[in-house]
Amino acid sequence: MFSFSIKKNFLKRSLKFLYSVLVFIVILELFSQSLIHLFNKPILLFNPYCDQSYWNNVETSSINKDVFQYHPELTLIKKSNDLAFNFDTNKFYSIMIGGQDPLMQNQDIIDEIMEKFPDPRTPTELNAVANDLQAAGLFDLAIKFREVSNETALAQADLGELILYGSSFIDHKYFVPHFQKDANYAVKSYGLDQIFQSYKLTKDRHPNALIIFGFLLEDLDRVLFEKRNYPKIKFIDTRDVLFKHMKNKNLDPSKFENYLEAINIPVQLNKRPNNEFFIYSYNLIKNLTFLSLNKFDHKRSECHIDFKKNIFKFFINEISKNADKLNQEIIFVTFNFQDDIIESNWRYQFISDYLSTKNIIHLDTRDVLLKHMKNNNLDPSKYYSNEDFHLNKLGNEIITSELKMLIKQHK
Repeated sequence: MFSFSIKKNFLKRSLKFLYSVLVFIVILELFSQSLIHLFNKPILLFNPYCDQSYWNNVETSSINKDVFQYHPELTLIKKSNDLAFNFDTNKFYSIMIGGQDPLMQNQDIIDEIMEKFPDPRTPTELNAVANDLQAAGLFDLAIKFREVSNETALAQADLGELILYGSSFIDHKYFVPHFQKDANYAVKSYGLDQIFQSYKLTKDRHPNALIIFGFLLEDLDRVLFEKRNYPKIKFIDTRDVLFKHMKNKNLDPSKFENYLEAINIPVQLNKRPNNEFFIYSYNLIKNLTFLSLNKFDHKRSECHIDFKKNIFKFFINEISKNADKLNQEIIFVTFNFQDDIIESNWRYQFISDYLSTKNIIHLDTRDVLLKHMKNNNLDPSKYYSNEDFHLNKLGNEIITSELKMLIKQHK
């Protein structure tokens, strides 16, 4: 009887404890959900360098329609760069075909020229089309193509020989005035994938040019996401599919260099994220535990590090390969936020080392600022703006001065 009473009391205490635990879990879950739905604090539940869910719970930024316009692969481009991105070959060939009877004998000549020059973009190619039209006796059409060629040549001449690609540091109000006359394709929200894609889409317009790529080290993390401030392009690793295909066909893996494929094209600005199910309390505990062990710095995470490294190598190799074909000189400029000047993270060493192994000219702005700090006995805060956490006027003057000296050596 006494033994039964002990067991009964133990069972009661156990149930009472379990009930208390269950109540605590429910309260914690409700609190965790309120961080998203009431207080809009996804930073406490998700890592913005790892988790798409963080960005799915961040409001989409508004677009300055006076400056930017939609692009199906890059999401946004500057309106001033419309011609470079949206050169419409069919539009120019419609000049030739428009208003003409397809049964006319001239149509055969036009078809031959279209086959010979399927995508004339440069002044040289447009002039070649004009020469063939003139030789065929189509003088009016030849004149029109020479006009287009001259307009394109003037536009490129206005852009100059220095071309800039990048994100917010290259598109910053204190950086842009230092290179006012040069073509600048940078957009403040771009990730490294969008920077790469912007080069891929416009590279053929700039043979023999000096190309500057400038990016924040954390722009590498943006390749993970299909939405940040806006919906965006995303690259996926297709090797699993390729390897199965190679195995079935008994093919050499070395034949497949391009194993990254772009998806989300065309980008849909109004696309809503898929509904997600989370145990938010688990995310809260996991996230706070990580932060407490890593100086409350999300950037210290090495999540998806292999994919991030592989995609960076892919982008650099593709850019180098295309730059060689187009006789372009390339310079990479890497930027950091203030808290990474004194103590860097894994991105800094990896990116610096890889650019070095590829013999790519690299301006390390962290190194430049550290030297300036030492020589002038200044604190990192003197180089950064409290408004947007980017380089201030002084910081940009120092970096652009170094960059201009580097450009002078290689232009």
